Amino acid sequence: MSNRRGLPSSYSPIEYDRTPVRRRGDKRGGYVFESPGLDYSREATEDESLTLFESRQDDSLYTEDGDFSTSKEMNSRTYDDSVVSETETSTQNSNSAFLKHIIYGGLDGVLTTFAIVAGGVGGQVGTRAILLLSLSNIAADALNMGLGDALSAVSHKRYVLAQYIKQKRRLLESRSREVNTVTDIYTAKGLNRRHARAIVEKMAKYDSLFVQTLMMEKLRLQPPGPTDDAAAPWTDGMITFFSFGIWSLIPTLVHCVLPSILYPSAGPTQVFHVTCGVTLALLFGLGVGSSFFSPKSSLRCGAEFVAMGALVLIVAYVTASHVGTAVRWQYPRLFSTEPGS
Repeated sequence: MSNRRGLPSSYSPIEYDRTPVRRRGDKRGGYVFESPGLDYSREATEDESLTLFESRQDDSLYTEDGDFSTSKEMNSRTYDDSVVSETETSTQNSNSAFLKHIIYGGLDGVLTTFAIVAGGVGGQVGTRAILLLSLSNIAADALNMGLGDALSAVSHKRYVLAQYIKQKRRLLESRSREVNTVTDIYTAKGLNRRHARAIVEKMAKYDSLFVQTLMMEKLRLQPPGPTDDAAAPWTDGMITFFSFGIWSLIPTLVHCVLPSILYPSAGPTQVFHVTCGVTLALLFGLGVGSSFFSPKSSLRCGAEFVAMGALVLIVAYVTASHVGTAVRWQYPRLFSTEPGS
């Protein structure tokens, strides 16, 4: 069955043919997806524009004013599908963000305390001093990391909201200018300008939708959504705080506490070797965990985290060893206590 233009009734100009075609006289780089059965030598009619970007107001999640619709008369299928999709996406993003805070908070904590332990051993500082320095650093750094994470997220959200308001004001002041801007962006990406204009003009009828498009295409910012949680930055900061504090305790406990319980006869060198092995293995595990939100393989992510740990170990140990030797020679009274006490 065909429609009045001689095309199949199920015909979609965007999905009918996806063969990349370069038109004659097109000086733009790249390819565009053209559809058979359309005359590209003339301007699109209103019917063709509607076909290119089908958008019935009855099925839209936006009102005539461009805000998110809360009408109970909204098409139930469209609304339910959108809500389910948005809920699933929000859950996936939340889980990914939760894992990121745990992984990278733990990475910072492990590397920080590992550097303290390696520096203390290299500088021949006693175990008691290493333990006190590590614990005090864990408490202060965990608080610093948690608050810094939360405050930076709050500042970013405020910035994004300010840009959202600014873009909406500019849209109300000069809608045609913003339509031309987005049309130019889509054209630069390879879309036929007539198609791009038709799409943008339909989107521009819904303010919130179009402002979100402006933010993503012009400013590369993720616009605020109706399901954003205002307390999320503080929740993320709390996750970072506990993640940093818990993971960073492991190198300290392995080096300063466990030897007296598990292997009291081991020497300082053996204890340090065990600490290095356990810490590097822990870093490898954190690297494998980071591969869940990275395109890299788990083995490569783990190897990168181990390389960071090895670099921190070398820098901290060598620096403390040389500085400790120089200071001990200049000020021998500062090191009157035997190492390991």
